[in-house]
Amino acid sequence: MKPSSEIARYYVEALSASVLNAAPDSQWLPREDRFWYRRQQADGGWSFRLRQAEGGEEELAFDHEALSSLLASVCPDAPVHADRLALERPSFRNWPEELEFSYRGRRWRWHRGVGRVSPLPELCPPDHLSSPCGGKSVTLTGGNLWLHRPGAEPLALTSDASPGIAYGKDPDCNLIAATQLRHKMRQPPMAIWSPDGRWLVSMRLYEADLRTMDLLDHLDEQPGSYGQPIRLAIAAAGDERIARQQLVLIDTDSGEIRDLSARLPVFVISMIQRGYVWWDAGSSDLFWLEDSRSSDRLTLVHYDIGASTARVVCEETSETFVDASLHLPGLPNVRTSLRHDRVIWFSQKSGWGHLYLYELSTGRELGAITGGDWLVNEIHEVDFDRGLVWFTALGREGQSSPLHASLMRADFDGEIVQLSPSGRHVELRSPPPGRGSPARAPSGLWWLATAGDLRGPPESVILSEQGGAVYPDARDVAATIRALGEKDDAKV
Repeated sequence: MKPSSEIARYYVEALSASVLNAAPDSQWLPREDRFWYRRQQADGGWSFRLRQAEGGEEELAFDHEALSSLLASVCPDAPVHADRLALERPSFRNWPEELEFSYRGRRWRWHRGVGRVSPLPELCPPDHLSSPCGGKSVTLTGGNLWLHRPGAEPLALTSDASPGIAYGKDPDCNLIAATQLRHKMRQPPMAIWSPDGRWLVSMRLYEADLRTMDLLDHLDEQPGSYGQPIRLAIAAAGDERIARQQLVLIDTDSGEIRDLSARLPVFVISMIQRGYVWWDAGSSDLFWLEDSRSSDRLTLVHYDIGASTARVVCEETSETFVDASLHLPGLPNVRTSLRHDRVIWFSQKSGWGHLYLYELSTGRELGAITGGDWLVNEIHEVDFDRGLVWFTALGREGQSSPLHASLMRADFDGEIVQLSPSGRHVELRSPPPGRGSPARAPSGLWWLATAGDLRGPPESVILSEQGGAVYPDARDVAATIRALGEKDDAKV
């Protein structure tokens, strides 16, 4: 067996530092089949480039020298280099007239036509959860939720928190609670705004009377200190009392609070963090998944805000476990649409993880969308209008490893098409909904992905809806190995 230090060179973190342009930051332009990406260079510099999906034509996204001169004029206290523009979160939504980006802790807008950069209003502090319209935000203080509005004093949305009972709090049993306490990290509350910015769904966390775990922080840097104690409320296996969570709905206009669910078990992280709670396309209906304590029952619940009623849409039980997804830490493979009266449900009842179609209003199963001796790994997009779902699958025929994922498209009648080439593992550039740019082009004809296998470094690829991969020029955009084994500076 190889020593752990040698194996560690091939971990994702190590490869990311050694391979250039394997998974560059990228984003589709609005209404175009072009995308921008940040291209790394062997000398440590980088540039922002635009690339056409079909044909591969590529050019600089903008005049780097012009922008660096403008930034130097408004930020004279630090050098600005055209080949190392430290732009973060660039937005091309108003391209080509404007470019928005973060630079040196502020948000800026570049008016390209007049050659001017101007600062934008400050974003919400990192511990604020901003509403979709940006007009209000919520924070967590003393276990209670507080509403913030421009020109007004903070307003307490809840006031009954007590030791062991808090709203919107990360459970202590998560994997980073000790780190958060040690560094006094203030996090935004666990909550989700409705699309119209009126309603807020959060949870009331119950950790009272749990077993406590006492840790001693020996990394304390205070001179003469023996370390700082950290106390966490974490149940142990077999304990009768465990952390529980109760969904609550808050009308931020009137202050009304509704209890939505029973006190449900917490599994390491909250339901909101797991993606088990979501809004319908409007702001009048809410869905969530409920797990039993033994994970042998999974229930989909629909809540009608106008009628103040909750009902079970569908439910599955098992003698072992019922999972909403086998992809960690992905979202559950469940999707809903009230307008289409449809639910896509993930189940392993056939012995393999597959997708099934249900009628939302009745909970009646309409049939299987996928099937076979392979499994659905992660849903990436659903088009209920056309009856199509895109997902990655594991164990497909032709793959060199059962862990290699393929990009698939299926219609609701069960016809399945593989869009990525066999023999290559594919990871799409798809963050959770609302947290970044999707991997699919606005036209729906192309996907941005990273493909690779164990025979070489990963590559950035463009996948076509007609099937197959369009690989960028290997001499131009392909990965460059800097320090793997004895092959320093070898180019692939």
